[in-house]
Amino acid sequence: MPTKSPFREALERAAATRDEPPALSDFPTLSVLLEGQRLPQPVSIVRVLRQHGVSLRKAHATLNKLAESQIAIAEMPEDVDLAALNEQLRDLGVVARVIAAPSVDLRRVRDAMGLSQADFARLFAFELDTIQNWEQGRNGIDKAIRVYLKIIEEFPEIPQAILTGTERELVVHRVDGAEGRRPPRAAATKRHS
Repeated sequence: MPTKSPFREALERAAATRDEPPALSDFPTLSVLLEGQRLPQPVSIVRVLRQHGVSLRKAHATLNKLAESQIAIAEMPEDVDLAALNEQLRDLGVVARVIAAPSVDLRRVRDAMGLSQADFARLFAFELDTIQNWEQGRNGIDKAIRVYLKIIEEFPEIPQAILTGTERELVVHRVDGAEGRRPPRAAATKRHS
């Protein structure tokens, strides 16, 4: 039974790794939100995504999602030139924005609201020891929770209304300056307890 020489095995391993491009997941990535209503040049959108490090398969899937729902999430290499990407996509009717969890100083938010840790925890459905651990640096704050805390910081009436079951009474302030009550949902939904 013939055996391969160590040199031959090393050559085969090198050839195998050279044929396989590294997966995008092996590199740090950014999530980029793409929005576009009319896509007059869909092939050009795929070309731009390819130029910025997205595989052909993922660029095609992103384009299909964008065409279907006018919104798509693309994973881009962390070192992507966002200004160039945005400029090229804007010319094609697509807006690109990086999705990133905000940084929030919980103690500053709580102090600005004039709430104790216990009151803040009760008002926004947290455990008191969780608030204490975050403020004292014993635990990090998850990305989703940082988003929730940013909403509390910027629009505290929204989580308060949702948690008290009064979200239908919220007054909506639109970008155009008009005001009005939150529009009713199309279908009746079950109340959460």
